Amino acid sequence: MARVRRGIGLRANPRPGPARSRSIPSVRPGVQPDVEVVPAVLLDHFGVGFARAANLVCSVPSPPPSSRAMGLRTRVKKQVSRGLRTLGRFLTNAGERLSQEGAAAIATDARHVDTPRSENRAIDLVPITLDDVLALLVDPESRQPLARAGDALRVSGGAREYPIVAEVPWLMSKLGRPVVDGAPGASASHVARSARPARTLVLDVGTKTGKHLRGVLDEQSKVLRFDPSIPCAVVGIDLHQDRLLGARANGIFAVRADASRMPFHDGAFDIAVITELLEHVPRELAVHVLREARRVTRRSIFIQNPDFTAEEYLRTAGLKFAWMDWKVHPHHVTADGMRTILEEAGFSSFEVEQIRPVADSSHSEIVPIDAPTDTLVFDAAIHSKRSVMFDQPVFEKLRVVLDIERHAR
Repeated sequence: MARVRRGIGLRANPRPGPARSRSIPSVRPGVQPDVEVVPAVLLDHFGVGFARAANLVCSVPSPPPSSRAMGLRTRVKKQVSRGLRTLGRFLTNAGERLSQEGAAAIATDARHVDTPRSENRAIDLVPITLDDVLALLVDPESRQPLARAGDALRVSGGAREYPIVAEVPWLMSKLGRPVVDGAPGASASHVARSARPARTLVLDVGTKTGKHLRGVLDEQSKVLRFDPSIPCAVVGIDLHQDRLLGARANGIFAVRADASRMPFHDGAFDIAVITELLEHVPRELAVHVLREARRVTRRSIFIQNPDFTAEEYLRTAGLKFAWMDWKVHPHHVTADGMRTILEEAGFSSFEVEQIRPVADSSHSEIVPIDAPTDTLVFDAAIHSKRSVMFDQPVFEKLRVVLDIERHAR
């Protein structure tokens, strides 16, 4: 057998059986052979093309491949061709779908009621420290001032304290603990607002990791009526500690707190932002969240969440927005439902906007009604998605901007 240089570590072991006789022609020194060859066993199993790709080089011309190798090579070519055709069809369909969605997005943007991004300046977020936030914080139970005492925040008077974990205050009622050392609480040092540097204080309710907030502030600075030339300092509250650590990485001061019992002074913030939150809490709790947001905010509140108004209409068409039956969405907020909970929370003058219209079922978040829950992914071979042009209004989001100063007058 000819000696072989193995390029990728394949072992050229001959199959068991009688040895094959083979004539080996001589090659003159310094003359490159016409064909790169491999042992017959590799040709039989993989074909000439594979052997060349594997960089298996011999010093003598190869005998013609066996009929078995030729048959295998033909089958491989057919399978590759079939796979390429399937891939081509997939890419073609994907391209057409992206083109349709792109055209729909352009049409949607033309009708969109949001303030054009070009009319707004980018918001400058500035860091905020615990010492800055301390002037805003209160005990969520008694609403008494808090002061720092080591790795805790202690209620003025010393009877109760809350832990600080990884620089995140845990200000939830159930996490408060009695003070066991008997030491009196330090007096909370409240800094006069006029003495603090000029900045807009923003509260992000249900902040998660806070990635969405900069986009909201950039786009909505005009409707929220604040000067984008003045830096923003953001405090975010959430129940999940892991999300709050991500918020800190995005320049937000994180506080672990219950949105229905916010640990802040009345009117502590200029603006409150509540996005993608109200659908995650029961209806009664959503009313409490809105009341608390009104209490701690002086200027305006921005609310945006999924619109469930068209849920029944979509179901009659055998469709749904994928998020409509997620287990984490107990509160299906419709336009009328939003008006009702706002009125119960004490607001009397506002407008509920339905934004991001959807024209047909090609929208990426509209799925068959029998598609799996808690996911955007479904198997089209099992769950067939109908192509439907909607003859009733279908919107993706609800938006409300509440003017707190006007309500106070």
